[in-house]
Amino acid sequence: MQANLLLMALIKILTPYLLVAFSIGTHNVYGQTGKIRGQVVDAQTEETLAGVDISVQGTKIKVLTDMDGNFTINIKPGIFKVEASLISYETIVTGTIEVKNNETDEIKIKLNPVNVVNSKEAGSIILKQLITENTDSGRG
Repeated sequence: MQANLLLMALIKILTPYLLVAFSIGTHNVYGQTGKIRGQVVDAQTEETLAGVDISVQGTKIKVLTDMDGNFTINIKPGIFKVEASLISYETIVTGTIEVKNNETDEIKIKLNPVNVVNSKEAGSIILKQLITENTDSGRG
């Protein structure tokens, strides 16, 4: 009986300290994030690009740029590379970005348009390939 009273008194005394220690510990674990904020533009015209697929290599994080070419990624501290891709533009991977707790890294990504072959010439090549494929597949 006396052991139970002693245990109850000990729990009553230690509970506030345990709660404080637990809340500080979880805050440090879950509260550590930084940001990568950026803008994606056309390398030739400097016009902003909407709908660019932005991903952080080595993670599952993916976002799209908004109508003004802007994006923001909340991420745990570490060293990362960001990949940007958009149809009709070359995909680019940035250099390393060091994300620190409670800090924001600002980056600007310039995408180069893909060189497109003369559409008339490209259409002729595709048409020839289709005719060849259909002719070859008919010979069995």
